[in-house]
This record gives sequence, C-alpha cells and structure tokens, in this order.
Amino acid sequence: MCTGLAVALNHWPLTLFFHSELLLGGSFGVLALLLWGWPGLLVGFAALLGAQPHLGHGLALINGTAALLWLQLFLQRNQRRHQPRDSGRVVLAALAYWLTLGAVLELAWYQGMLGIVNPLALAMATREMLAAVLCAVIGNALYVGWLLMRARRRRSAVALRGVLFALLTALLTAPALALVKLRAAQVHRQVLNLQEAQML
Repeated sequence: MCTGLAVALNHWPLTLFFHSELLLGGSFGVLALLLWGWPGLLVGFAALLGAQPHLGHGLALINGTAALLWLQLFLQRNQRRHQPRDSGRVVLAALAYWLTLGAVLELAWYQGMLGIVNPLALAMATREMLAAVLCAVIGNALYVGWLLMRARRRRSAVALRGVLFALLTALLTAPALALVKLRAAQVHRQVLNLQEAQML
C-alpha cells in the first residue's frame, strides 16, 4: 500500500513556479523506513523511480537512494542507543544529509554536467532539499499518527515529545506551503499578464 501511495503521490506534484515542482511521494518512503527498517527501502526506491519522469536525470535516483540509506543507518544507530523512532530525529537527519552532501551533489550536477547557470542551479538544488525535508516531516507525522491509532486500540501511551514535534512541524509546514503556493500562483498570473501586455 505504501509503495502504491508513494508512486501515486509523485504523479501529482506540488507545483511552485511554472515547471518547478515538489515531489512528495518520498514521504511514504520515510514512513516505510520508520515502520519496517531495511525493507522500507523498497518503498523509497519505488518512489524515486516514479519521480524520474518529472526529474529527468539520473542523479536524482542516486542522490535519493543515498539519502534513504543515510536515514536508515541513522535510525539503526538510534535503535542501538534505545532512542525512540518517533522522536522526530529523522527530520534532522534528512536536513543534515542535504546540507552536507545532497545539495552539494545536486549543485555540482546542475552546474558541471548540465551547464546551468549558478543562480538557477542553486534554486533547483534548494528545491530538491526542500522536497526531501518536507518528505521527512510528512513521513514522521504519518508515523506518529499510526502510533497514536495503534496506541488507542491497545490502550497504550505514545511519547509526548514525538507527538509535539510532529504536530509542531505539521502546523508550521502546512501554512508555509499554502503561502508559497498562493504566492507562486500570483507570480504566475503577473508574468502571464505581462506577456499578454507585451504582445498587444
């Protein structure tokens, strides 16, 4: 089910500016890692394959797979230290990967291999980092939601810290995405109006 949802979600990306899109199917890949560990990599890899028609270059598959491996190794390390998976640290791990390696690889690819000028390359690399961190936020929130439903059935407890982190990140992310989407639509209309005015 997670695999199907991951692939399907990538077919309906969140469009920001013109053809700049955020692919959020990887959120189910993060959820699968939190639920099942190493077998969850299959869900994440399926999401990456489903994203290829939108991204159009092989580095996204390599970088995305490396990011999934990074997250799984991070979760495995935390498990050995008896740290709960619902603490939200997976979001920080995703951000750390993209700040230290992921965005650098994307930037080098766009500039060195595709010859894209620096400001645009930086914007595209930032978009990929934003999408990956958003996937971690959504995946973590889905995992905490699943824990809450399971706890309700079993009449058990869920760590308050994890619930608060998931709730806070969701409350910050949803309005921010709505504002970005609204502003993108406004800019899109302004550009179209300007083009129409120039044609008259």
